[in-house]
Amino acid sequence: LAPAESVFIGVNCRDLSTLEVDPGRLLRLRPFVPDWAPAVAESGIEGPEDAAAVASAGYRLALVGTALMDSGDPRAAVADLVSAGREVVACS
Repeated sequence: LAPAESVFIGVNCRDLSTLEVDPGRLLRLRPFVPDWAPAVAESGIEGPEDAAAVASAGYRLALVGTALMDSGDPRAAVADLVSAGREVVACS
């Protein structure tokens, strides 16, 4: 196995059999990710509010796809998402 500092653990809130997204799954499953591994919130991040919520829950990374694809300005969308997440982390 890889050294702990190179391991990330992803929590996907998309049910891969139905493709339904349940953002609450990210919050329910976060306590099961060990503190030594950076947690990745996968799916369900639609905007800055979602980025702030998962950052508040202890996620340090987020996998964002559809929100960027649907954005008229992906660069601005990324900046807004990152800013929202970093603001939460800075206030922690």
